[in-house]
Amino acid sequence: MTNRLFVFPSGDKATKSWLEAIQAFIEIVGNVKTIFSDRDSVATAPKFLEKMRDKYGLAWQFLKKGSKSYLAERYIGFVKTKLSQALLHRQTKNWIQFVEPIVTEYNAEKIAGTDFRRRQINNENFYTFLAQFLKTDDPELLFNGSRTGDFLSEKWNKKLFRFQLGQKVLLARRSNWKKFEGDPDHKSYTFLKASTKGGFGDKVFTVSGRQLRATKGFKKFVAVYSLSEMGPAFHFYENDMKSVNVE
Repeated sequence: MTNRLFVFPSGDKATKSWLEAIQAFIEIVGNVKTIFSDRDSVATAPKFLEKMRDKYGLAWQFLKKGSKSYLAERYIGFVKTKLSQALLHRQTKNWIQFVEPIVTEYNAEKIAGTDFRRRQINNENFYTFLAQFLKTDDPELLFNGSRTGDFLSEKWNKKLFRFQLGQKVLLARRSNWKKFEGDPDHKSYTFLKASTKGGFGDKVFTVSGRQLRATKGFKKFVAVYSLSEMGPAFHFYENDMKSVNVE
């Protein structure tokens, strides 16, 4: 929400450099529990992950194949553009001298719709910032009310959800990036027209979870589902699935 910027120059991508950057980040922010990254060789090394867990209590997660952190990519591009402009203006190749001024200036900006600057947000004032940002006196109610279900009443469940727990379904090719045994060419057809190979894959999935999730702006709720073969991190809309009879 704050989009606060952090940049730590490094001479290489060695493990030591990673550790120094992470330590500097944690000392500034504090209370970091989870970090997401791509599958760089350093980050995937078992000893590195073990050290992160033992020393900082970090849960290090990786972006799934086919996923991309667009916000991170946006700010990487932002920093590179600012550095290029500074180098061109000063006619120099020493880019490190410009990192701190760029980051400081950006983090001094006010967050739209609030009285806070990016660099000011901390554990003590976060709730106040959140209330201003979401324009409500009780921001926690929005988070607690953003999703609901499964319900104790089976009558409600049948009325609100098209698919039942344990039901077998096919998954739309456009929504599935994973490759499974028994459906080896699934991903290769992801971007073909439905008329070429069919809109749904041949792999059968099992509905393992479901809930109602609020849309952006909390205007309405829509049903989303998780599939046991895909794991709890992936959720799919009803239009992404089709019921199938399995003998």
